[in-house]
Amino acid sequence: MTITYYKLHDMKILSRTTCPHCSYRKVNHTANKINEIGETALSLLLFQKHFRKLVFLLGDMGIALLLRLALTLGLYRRAPNFERRKILGRSLVLLDEAKNQGLDLIPLTDRRGVFTDHFILCLPNREYLFESLPTNPKKKAIDIQTIDDKYLTKRLLMKHGLPHSPGNTFLAKWRGLTYGQKLGYPLVVKPRHGSQSSHVTMNINDEASLARAIDMVKIYKEWYMVERYIPGDVHRITVIGNSLFAVKRLPPIIIGDGVRTIKELIDAKNQHPLRGNPRTPSQTLCWIPFDELLTTRLTEMGYTLDRILLKDQQLQLNEKINLSGGADIEDVTDQIHPTNQAVFLRLAKLFNTDILGIDYISSGISRPWHEIPSAIIECNTIPSIDLHHFPSIGSPQNAAKEVLTLLRNS
Repeated sequence: MTITYYKLHDMKILSRTTCPHCSYRKVNHTANKINEIGETALSLLLFQKHFRKLVFLLGDMGIALLLRLALTLGLYRRAPNFERRKILGRSLVLLDEAKNQGLDLIPLTDRRGVFTDHFILCLPNREYLFESLPTNPKKKAIDIQTIDDKYLTKRLLMKHGLPHSPGNTFLAKWRGLTYGQKLGYPLVVKPRHGSQSSHVTMNINDEASLARAIDMVKIYKEWYMVERYIPGDVHRITVIGNSLFAVKRLPPIIIGDGVRTIKELIDAKNQHPLRGNPRTPSQTLCWIPFDELLTTRLTEMGYTLDRILLKDQQLQLNEKINLSGGADIEDVTDQIHPTNQAVFLRLAKLFNTDILGIDYISSGISRPWHEIPSAIIECNTIPSIDLHHFPSIGSPQNAAKEVLTLLRNS
């Protein structure tokens, strides 16, 4: 596969540029790297376990105090009449569920009326302020940096014998090349810190492709990871207290009928009532975009948009399985094997958190992880619970209700 990438000097330092490897979002990769320096420095400073706990506990309390102060001073304001499309999907399903339960959950804006992604929940005896999703209702010392750091998460998984993919993190290109060839193909290259599959290359099978993948990831972040590629489906498991919800993310696939062209089949799939514009923050399921990545993918397979697919012929339109690229979501909550359930709940306890997003690769979540190639590839402190509310396949699950139950009981 040909990998196209931008050189860093082509991007203005303070401007945001549309990047195909970030799902065509407008980004500033220089800012990404500056943020990474801060994350790495904090990780080096917080080397002592109990000191880390204290810092994150005080940090969480400090943010809550600052939010209350901002409300008191009028820097933040309650905005009960909000624009739904501007609110992230994970927050929007929580707002809707709060309304169903007769609770006041109010978005906050700044003095100019700009939405801040902060909210205030009015419970009978108290008010609860949070950002995007209330991930710490019990005021625990949650090491959010370890959870969101793919390398530190991998070390934790290795230490406790939980499913993981062999791999390591690097700064220099030559070290990653040497390690990758020693580890053996196929491989994955991804940023150590990042989300939404930005600048990730999968199923690398030769040295030249490995070198290109490292060049591409270092445009986005300097620290990167090289690890063994695990074949299988990508699952998102969300832990909320003692409850588990699971979906399987599927690549955008069209199925031929012997009559319609590829373009017509994509148009028909995009008519699904739950699909919408990926640039709308509130959107969960997205349209399959007619973009450069799609054109390149079709060209590599010898197709054009005007090609008619044979009846029952399947065509995968994107190697990456991300929602902004038109991926499908299948609910598999009832299929989780008890052995795997125990692993996911144990991991949340190891992280000392009640809400956790887990990305898990396996050919079947209904089979014990140790019987087939399986790996937990990353975790998230603020999971997108809206995935469980809007599957394109299967029944929706009310994850927001479980979050509010957790809040009420905290």
